[in-house]
Amino acid sequence: MKKPNVVYISIDAMHPDLVFKADKFGLKIPYLRSLIEKSTHTSRGVYGIYPTLTYPCHVTMFTGVNPATHGLFNNIFFDPDDKHGQAWNWFDPGKGKLGNLWSAAKKDGYATANVCIPCTTGNADIDYNIIEYWRDKTLYNDKLFNCLCSPPWLIEEMEEDLGFIPGLLETEKEDDVQRGNAALWILENKLKDAGKPFFLSHYFASYDGKAHECTTYSKEAFEALEAIDDMCMQIEKKAREVGGDDLVVCIVSDHGMSDVKQTIRINAEFKKAGFIKSDDDKIVKEWTAYCHYAHGMAEARIKDQDDVALYNSVEKLLRKLEAAHGNGIKKVYNRKEIKKLGSFLSSDFALEAELGYRFENSMHGNIVGEESKYFATHGYSPEYDIMRASFFIKGKGIAEGVDCDDVDLVDYAPTVASVMGIELEHSEGKSVL
Repeated sequence: MKKPNVVYISIDAMHPDLVFKADKFGLKIPYLRSLIEKSTHTSRGVYGIYPTLTYPCHVTMFTGVNPATHGLFNNIFFDPDDKHGQAWNWFDPGKGKLGNLWSAAKKDGYATANVCIPCTTGNADIDYNIIEYWRDKTLYNDKLFNCLCSPPWLIEEMEEDLGFIPGLLETEKEDDVQRGNAALWILENKLKDAGKPFFLSHYFASYDGKAHECTTYSKEAFEALEAIDDMCMQIEKKAREVGGDDLVVCIVSDHGMSDVKQTIRINAEFKKAGFIKSDDDKIVKEWTAYCHYAHGMAEARIKDQDDVALYNSVEKLLRKLEAAHGNGIKKVYNRKEIKKLGSFLSSDFALEAELGYRFENSMHGNIVGEESKYFATHGYSPEYDIMRASFFIKGKGIAEGVDCDDVDLVDYAPTVASVMGIELEHSEGKSVL
């Protein structure tokens, strides 16, 4: 039996209401709207993970395992001493290199390709891989980016035809269009004559980026989603053109998005309590306890893991803040409770924010402040309906117009694997087909 070609597209932060209620919002997304009748999907939305952040979510989306198994809990390193320049985890798949879709597909005879899915640097056996990387236009950075992609000459060859391929520092709609052009180029120039079925994954970031900057339902965010809609249509059209109608297309998101008005500054309270010493708001001189943001959640650690008195003092302060009214803290988890949560397993405490608030690392001022940077965000508990993600799958052998009520983020990978006739090591999800 002939194996289908598979295109797997992630649209960062797209809540299903944006598709199912597009007319209400005045959104012009004909391709995404067409999926309602042509796909198996969920109108209720996909239940996510703790936290609903891009990097942990994407490792789950391509491995079918929860954070407790793959080991990635945040977008950014826990780094109070700033030894790594507040580095993002673009190069850290946790334990996700075990049993991911690309490696399993290639082992089973697929040609594999990827454009900018997070956490694919050194993560998987991908024939044509443009990594998700915060690229700038300096010569050194370009050389590094080119070496990290696979094969190393891929970007130089592609840019001769297309021009500069933006990294994820650039999240304007035009940047996503160019990343979409990269997928079209790979389909035409690499996968067309591969002589085997292909598995292509792709990531669109501009809706998430403009929502962060301008709010969830802003004109700018909607314009980005409309541009993404057109690129999704073009990618499917090109995939059929080069590979025929034996095609399955899976369109998903990692989480939802919610507007923010205020920030929570746990480190300001830690500094007042003497757990942090700093001459200003940015540079930590010394610390015994520190809280690192994950937007709608946060993780706190003590420096000396064996200091019971310190641990108890930090928990006492956090419980006092949790009990106070109006500071946006929904819940605090201690070491024992974190194990049940299944995330932030390297931390001593985890904190949840209420909607409308987000955590930040600031050590200055009162515990609650006005938001000035992210006017919408995610990372909140997956229990919030607004954090639910989108899932659509269509194509050869897939039932049309079927609405599934029960879909979890860990189900994406085993569902796509079932289409390709492959098995994923360690998968904790199920196929919804």
